[in-house]
Amino acid sequence: MLLEVVIYPNRFSAVAISQLYFDITNGIFPIFSDSGINETLFFGSLCSALTILKLSSGEAMLLYDTLMNGNFEAHELALAELNICICQSETIRILRSRCDLHF
Repeated sequence: MLLEVVIYPNRFSAVAISQLYFDITNGIFPIFSDSGINETLFFGSLCSALTILKLSSGEAMLLYDTLMNGNFEAHELALAELNICICQSETIRILRSRCDLHF
């Protein structure tokens, strides 16, 4: 739900990514971790989106290129290496939301 409301409809600059990361890790996650909920399990998609947004430009471009041009095994390996638990199409959509990258 948060991906559809916060991540997908917006474009993010480096400053916006830092602010979003701060707000989620210091505002939302602590509320749930105080209740004993592991945010990585409960918010897996959101954690993956933050990981994608926080990648350096070079890493993000390499991931995008791998997802667009590699085979299925390369896609799965690239996502697994980064602990990204969302599918290829969602990852590409999030990568395209970064203002510093032009695909």
